[in-house]
Amino acid sequence: FVSNDPLAERRYDHPMWETFWSAVEDYDLPVNVHILTRQGGPQVGDNPIVDGVVLPVPAFKTIAEMITGGVFERHPNLKIISVENDIGWMPSYLKRLEWYSWRFGPRFPQLKRNAAEYWRRQVYATFQDDVPGMRCRDLIGVENLMWGSDYPHFDSTFPKSREAIARNFAGVPEDEQALILGGNMVRVYNLQNILEPTPSSS
Repeated sequence: FVSNDPLAERRYDHPMWETFWSAVEDYDLPVNVHILTRQGGPQVGDNPIVDGVVLPVPAFKTIAEMITGGVFERHPNLKIISVENDIGWMPSYLKRLEWYSWRFGPRFPQLKRNAAEYWRRQVYATFQDDVPGMRCRDLIGVENLMWGSDYPHFDSTFPKSREAIARNFAGVPEDEQALILGGNMVRVYNLQNILEPTPSSS
C-alpha cells in the first residue's frame, strides 16, 4: 500500500521512486493506492458529507500524475490498484483524461500514447457497493475491476455481502461476474498457484 495523496516533495512521478517502480515491476507486485491514506493530514474534516463524496479525487490525481510523468511509459508492466475509491466516477474521468491528453499531449513528450490508454492498460480498481460503476463497467474495463466486502471495517458490506453482490451484479453476465468477483483478483495479485480451485460437484 502507498499513500493516495503523498506530500508535494514525494509525488510518485518524482525520480526518487524510480528504483522502487523498477523493483515492484520486476517482482510483478501490484501497488495499492488506498483511500484515506493522505500524508498531509486527514481527508475528512468538518463537512464529512462533502469530503466523503470527493474522497476518490486524490487517488485519481495521484495515478494520473504518474501517467503524465512518464512512469507507466517507463514501466509498462507496473500494476496500480485504486483501492476502495469506488468506480462510478471512472468513466467520466477517463473520458476527460482522454480528451485533455489529446488536447495537451504535445506538451508531454514522455507520453507515447494517450494518457487514458495507459490507465486502461495498467490501472485496476476495487469497490464494494457501486451500482452506477457496474452499469458502466464496459467503459472502465471488466478485466480491471475487483469486488471486495471491506470486512471488517465500518463501511463493509458484511453481514449483507450476498445482498450487495446481488444488487451490484444484477443483469451482469456470469462470465463477467466470475472475473470481477474473483478471477481478476487471482490474476492481478498472482495467486494462481496459491489458491486451490474449488472442486466441482459431481
